[in-house]
Amino acid sequence: LFERMSEPVFHYFPIQGRGEIVRYVLAAGNISYKEVNEVATYKEDSPFGSLPYAEIEGKRYGQSNAIAKYFAKKAGFLGTNDLEELEIVSYADFIILDCLEASLGEFIPLFMNKDTTEDQFNELRASTLKKFTSKMETLEKVAKGEFLLGDKMTYADIALAYAFIWSEILLPKDSKSSFSSKINGIIDKVNEQEGIKEYISKRSIPLVPKS
Repeated sequence: LFERMSEPVFHYFPIQGRGEIVRYVLAAGNISYKEVNEVATYKEDSPFGSLPYAEIEGKRYGQSNAIAKYFAKKAGFLGTNDLEELEIVSYADFIILDCLEASLGEFIPLFMNKDTTEDQFNELRASTLKKFTSKMETLEKVAKGEFLLGDKMTYADIALAYAFIWSEILLPKDSKSSFSSKINGIIDKVNEQEGIKEYISKRSIPLVPKS
């Protein structure tokens, strides 16, 4: 399908950030695309005045999760019917919205405040670890196979691996042991998927802007 379409263009800052979920899906699906990091006029150019946004068939679309789901569907990561898609998206939204974004909402104000001390960061990281651990225990209870929803990687698994790139700033160091072998195993499998593994090996951008 993508061979018959013009190449999508992905606009985002030269960081991993919230755009990384889209890059992971594109890499996993082996979807060719162009990335533009020249973002001086993004407030005028993007649909909602924010990044990321994507140009697809000459039209611009915003919001990272919506863009990621679009490409996930094109790549076959949203199941084979509407109910499978619903279930996969429900898992992914639980991971990204209930777990990750809820934590980022608390962390970003501290990160943006130059007066925040390392002790304050560490206190929040310890609290975030407890929340992450609880959410992952809930997720593990409804996991159904080698991956979250069986023996085939879906968008939900990609969302899980994406959420954990944020552990670099959100969680204490060496926190991987706080999570079960099941959760860690799924993340490892996603990161070993051929397209994602190649993407990660070549990635040179930071998670967030360098201070």
